[in-house]
Amino acid sequence: MGPVLSSSPINIYLIWYGKWAPSQKLLITDFIHSISADAHSAAAPSVAEWWRTVSLYTDQTGANVSRNVVVAGQYSDLRYSHGTHLTRLSVQQVIASAVRSAPFPVDHKHGVYLILTSEDVTVQDFCRAVCGFHYFTFPSMVGHTLPYAWIGNSGKQCPEVCAYPFALPGYMGGGGPGSLSPPNRDVGVDGMIS
Repeated sequence: MGPVLSSSPINIYLIWYGKWAPSQKLLITDFIHSISADAHSAAAPSVAEWWRTVSLYTDQTGANVSRNVVVAGQYSDLRYSHGTHLTRLSVQQVIASAVRSAPFPVDHKHGVYLILTSEDVTVQDFCRAVCGFHYFTFPSMVGHTLPYAWIGNSGKQCPEVCAYPFALPGYMGGGGPGSLSPPNRDVGVDGMIS
């Protein structure tokens, strides 16, 4: 019963942390764009059809999650300005850098800041306890309370953990169903999208 982003559109601010191939960026942005596609014209099952289900969630006032999602901005940190190992707090510093450098507005009512770390970036608890997480920034860190999410590319670090079913854990050696082929031939990015 917490707050949900009910105002339309939901603005996604992408923060590409580390080095990303253009093809990887395209896969992720295409996925985000497909959320708001016309669910009736897309082949079933579709991302838009799934999001229509998500949009049934309401907040305390009865307002539904918006069906309209847009990529409102993108920021690339190719220099690993906060290092190649991030903590949950330094993830917030990455957001602060993006907001302070002015490619992004402070958008606490309509925006979600999505931090995507490349396959050579380690993050606290990544591969061990989480493959991604969502929270809100602390005003002491960023200057504002902003909703955000982080997802890591597990392609080289732990695909069997965070890109299942496109990679299988070792303990499943021969047992159970085999791994699925990653639809875009990129285990890490397909795992992030999944």
